[in-house]
Amino acid sequence: MVIPLCAGQKQAIAQEMDCQEDDFFPRFGYHGGDRHSQTGLAPGNSLSSTKAGRCLIMKRIFFISVAVAAILLMAPARLTAAIDILVDDRYDSSGFFAPGSDARNTLEVAISFFEALLDDDLTAIESDSTNRFDIHLLQPDTIQWVTIEDFDVPADTLFLFVGALDLPGTTLGAAGPGRWDSPSEDQEWLDNATTRGQGTVADTTGDTAIDFAPWGGIMTIDSGTIWNYRASEMPDQGETDLYTVFLHELGHLLGIGLSDSWKNLLEDESFIGTHSMAVHGGPVPLQPVIKKHWAGGTTSQIYGGSLSQEVSMAPSVNKGDRKLYTDLDVAGLDDIGWDTKRPAIWEPAGDGAYGDLANWSIGEKPTTDDIVCFDGNGAHTVSFSAEESVCRVFIEKADVTLDLGGNRFTVDFLEAMDPGATLTIQNGTLQLRSYASLTHHESLRVGNGGMLQLDGVVNNTVVLGEGGTLTGTGTIKGSVTGSGCVSPGDSVGTLKVEGDCASDRIFIELAGTTQDVNYDLLSVDGLCWLDNELEIVLQDGFVPSLGDQFTIIQYGDRSGVFNTLAGISLPNGLILMPDYGPNAVTLWATTIGDVTFDGLVDMDDARVLAEHWLQTTAGPFLQGDLNGDGFVDDLDASILAANWGTEPLQPAVPEPSALLLALGALATWRFRPRRATNSAANCDLG
Repeated sequence: MVIPLCAGQKQAIAQEMDCQEDDFFPRFGYHGGDRHSQTGLAPGNSLSSTKAGRCLIMKRIFFISVAVAAILLMAPARLTAAIDILVDDRYDSSGFFAPGSDARNTLEVAISFFEALLDDDLTAIESDSTNRFDIHLLQPDTIQWVTIEDFDVPADTLFLFVGALDLPGTTLGAAGPGRWDSPSEDQEWLDNATTRGQGTVADTTGDTAIDFAPWGGIMTIDSGTIWNYRASEMPDQGETDLYTVFLHELGHLLGIGLSDSWKNLLEDESFIGTHSMAVHGGPVPLQPVIKKHWAGGTTSQIYGGSLSQEVSMAPSVNKGDRKLYTDLDVAGLDDIGWDTKRPAIWEPAGDGAYGDLANWSIGEKPTTDDIVCFDGNGAHTVSFSAEESVCRVFIEKADVTLDLGGNRFTVDFLEAMDPGATLTIQNGTLQLRSYASLTHHESLRVGNGGMLQLDGVVNNTVVLGEGGTLTGTGTIKGSVTGSGCVSPGDSVGTLKVEGDCASDRIFIELAGTTQDVNYDLLSVDGLCWLDNELEIVLQDGFVPSLGDQFTIIQYGDRSGVFNTLAGISLPNGLILMPDYGPNAVTLWATTIGDVTFDGLVDMDDARVLAEHWLQTTAGPFLQGDLNGDGFVDDLDASILAANWGTEPLQPAVPEPSALLLALGALATWRFRPRRATNSAANCDLG
């Protein structure tokens, strides 16, 4: 919180800033010489004024840097929040925070954690002809002071100006609240701008401050660090986690280490806030001398859970690490005046209804911006009777079944804390939004009519039970196994599996000829089992033309060919013929046996077979391997002969079932035996 300057004191401020320039990044000792820890200090000044014109220059900390924090929740599409933190990138000259970039999306995810956590009410600050609100901030891409006049701040809103710069030493980032002044003589207006409804001026500034009410501030991120830019992915050993740094720096924006209400709770080198001492069990040790962070090595339980880690607001982070916000970090926000929400904890030891208020520690059903924890030992079945949406779900020390009752449960972040915990989805859809992450679980099981709509990341194996469906545009860091259906895309799109992939059914939608834009792609880095059913559905009136091709599956290796084809007959008399390449399956719109795509099955096609006779083919269908067994022989010649003279729009194209019977009788598979499948698997995509 920065209180207003007297009119006419701006020159004095500028002079004071200039003389303090060296203080923005003082030379404190850092851990080593590489960019894996940080401690920056940036003192500035603020002036206070009264209606009579008295001005008091006060030393204030403006911003600081460190690295730490968490993998948490939410997608750029915001849910309802008590406090909105709005990003302003007008000073992001390098484009580090460009809209749609990984850095910007990850910042939005970090912001969403605090929007879900904070429960304050801040009044608006509005400039007019007599009451002008002028903000002062260090331009985040130059670290030079800049003023924006006649600035308006809506109610319940904080502004965050962002940028990137090659910061000195091992500094990873810098952030803190901004300053302001006004020529106004309206004391009521000035008091509102100072307090934003958080008590009196004495409550929010100076030696008596117990609360904090900024208009916002800045964040500068080092442009020379090797970053992990994605909130949904853990950093590699050589990367520094940007999401971790964002969460830490946003803590400073909210006043940890910098506000008057923080400084008023310092005693020697400890912090004596009531909430923080209750969590820690006594005064909390601080980083020596600077006193803007918890002491290194201080641990606390992860917020919403019971596992422990080093606190987020400690003064350093190692490459390859990610730290979650903890109970102590949240208690620090409580102590400096922020109102925070408590997690909604599932109380029953066994089964129960999600909508039953008695099952929740908060005594009410969680809402869209709540954090939920399914705690306790044993196994829980949580039943749903309506569409629900929450920010973040922790599953801890329990096996949890979400029986969705045909409904959708939308989650922005989901984490199973116990490595042995199992999450099962049944009878409805669990939707993980973009930048959500599911980690640290034994397995995620989808079955009994359940659907996982994944637009984020699952870091381990997904097990598809009978009737289970995996869909979306996200990434599976592990493998997909079991039965069930794999259906890439939200309508159309790409689903990525970094391990192996096996299912009873693959469902592909075609609405045009551009991959990932209007037809689906299943991308598998490992081994993809194709001895299953492929179902093709045309969308938006699209009908492929002769010679159109669709690469629908990519893989590192494959096993088998499809044993069932559905939806491959086209209204114009063509057929979608699968071509099993070394690293992809491509569908060709053709007639059976027409490998030259001239619309006829004739001598030109026979010549292709002759040229590759008794050869192992690299591009099977195009080289005459009509049954997909990897070899051109008399079996392929028999298929060619059976369709000799066939043209489009003539009735010589057999039904898919007849085709598969013929191919099944002729084919000699050269891949590993097919897994046992369940022909009754249901994939309800309606």
